[in-house]
Amino acid sequence: MRNTQMNRFVAIVLVFVLCFTLAACGGGSGSGSAGDAENTAAFEEITHAYFVHAVTSDSITLNYSLAHPENYGVEKMEPTLGSYGDLAFEQEISYCEDLLARLQKINYKKLDGEQRFTYDVLSDYITGADEARKYMYYGDALTPTIGIQTQLPTILGEYHINDKSDFDDYIGILNDLPRYYNEILDFEVLKKDKGTFMAKKTAEDVIKQCSNFVSNPEENVLLTVFQTKIEEYPDLTEEEAAELTERNRAAVFDSVIPAYQSIVDRLTELNADNTREGGLPSIEQGKEYYAVLLKDSVGTNKSPKEVVASMENILGSAVQKIQGIAATNPKALDSLEDPGYPEEETAEAQLDFLKEAIEKDYPLLEDDDYVLKHVDKSLEEDLGPAFYLTPPLDEPDYNVVYLNDKKVKLQAGGIFPVLTHEAYPGHLYQTVYFSRTKPDPVREQMHFGGYTEGWATYVEHRAGEIAGLAAPAPELLSENSKFLLAIYGRVDVGINYEGWSKEETTEYLKGFGIEDADAITEIYDSMVAEPSNYMIYALGGATFGELRADVEKALGDKFDSKEFHRFILETGPAPFYLIEKRMQDWIKTQK
Repeated sequence: MRNTQMNRFVAIVLVFVLCFTLAACGGGSGSGSAGDAENTAAFEEITHAYFVHAVTSDSITLNYSLAHPENYGVEKMEPTLGSYGDLAFEQEISYCEDLLARLQKINYKKLDGEQRFTYDVLSDYITGADEARKYMYYGDALTPTIGIQTQLPTILGEYHINDKSDFDDYIGILNDLPRYYNEILDFEVLKKDKGTFMAKKTAEDVIKQCSNFVSNPEENVLLTVFQTKIEEYPDLTEEEAAELTERNRAAVFDSVIPAYQSIVDRLTELNADNTREGGLPSIEQGKEYYAVLLKDSVGTNKSPKEVVASMENILGSAVQKIQGIAATNPKALDSLEDPGYPEEETAEAQLDFLKEAIEKDYPLLEDDDYVLKHVDKSLEEDLGPAFYLTPPLDEPDYNVVYLNDKKVKLQAGGIFPVLTHEAYPGHLYQTVYFSRTKPDPVREQMHFGGYTEGWATYVEHRAGEIAGLAAPAPELLSENSKFLLAIYGRVDVGINYEGWSKEETTEYLKGFGIEDADAITEIYDSMVAEPSNYMIYALGGATFGELRADVEKALGDKFDSKEFHRFILETGPAPFYLIEKRMQDWIKTQK
């Protein structure tokens, strides 16, 4: 799972209520030659304005986005986690409306090709004020897997210390946490009044998670990571290090622990009489919200019913292919248990293998590097098997891949497909490649989960091929991976659009041989807690497969996988419907 909060921290708390990506492109009319200087300058002023607005939404976003803000005309700001709540959301929605009005005054025809695509992407990104206001109270900042309370310790663990003042900002952020969490919890009270509060089991899981976080303050992860920051910074005297250590300790005990305890206390109170058990259809207009959320989170123009058809087609095709392989070669099924991926002893060795292995089908990426880190043991239970952290835009070579040693051991196929997803040719590779095309900075500040996770899922499906496994193992592993994700995708729509109960979900999963009661409960609860989250993988990965199939059909023997991948990577993060439109023009050039 890519940690999208590194790219835009505010996305984790505003993704469900701001800037819904409804179709918008075109721009003002007018005549004039391409590359008109005045028009171009006005457009670049707008993109820069939104970029600055986004990176200064809070101190963490700024720290993760830019190592040297002054080079981008961004002034230093007081430490803050930003604002949360209906007033903050309304202000952001109004800002997007004003920016869109400015954007629509640009003469679209006078922009060059890349600027037009940036225009289309930005316009799409900031359109949808009516939907944002209508569904303002539907999203959840506190969820078991991608909630801010889960992600924040790791985010803070990778806070960049570029100079001594960053220590002060970091500690200031910790001391701002009680205010920020209280704003979130005040908003949860409003949601409870409006009937959109989270499901009872979701609240219980968040309460349990936060209780565990505060259970042993002396061993809190934020004490450990800060000591590492102290040790890694070369220009501190012993006295300065001791003072900073004590200030951090005070912030953890006086601000962080109480902030997490406030989540426990207030959610417990709000959850006392909570009767909600099901997905989004269990709340008023929840079904309609899911349709908008699906479009926004994945970047798809498919309706939920069309997504159901897509998932069922994938399931049917995968079953047919797997059965066909089994019929002719029964022993091939053994590769599902033991794929036979390269057995390099360390993750670093596997990454080196991957960097070389992908050169056949993926454009060359030279002089890239990474740092491999391991999730602190105190966070292993709450985080996924691995994730990649995007580097600052002006320091693109600092790429961090985190491994969760506990979860990696449970991964089918071991670590190889995980590293394919997170590093090469997954998230690390796609991020660095696009950054080296020198896009308008605003393109790297907008988040499109369907594109980023879809690409990583698409290449993970090809892990057996990349590893050079003998046939039919690559196809079998790929179809099995697609099959499993399609089940999750189908269940997500079933629960959050069609209103499946736990019993109906159980019956559906039993049809695929999933009968373990605990596993079914976990699947059901995760879909209820984080609707559409699995779709960025299931539907995102499937959409890249569909795009590739369209190109193969159009180009025939002229199809070149490396050139297709180059097109996708150079196009960069965007909604799929905009990528597909651009792809049709690209196909003409390939013919």
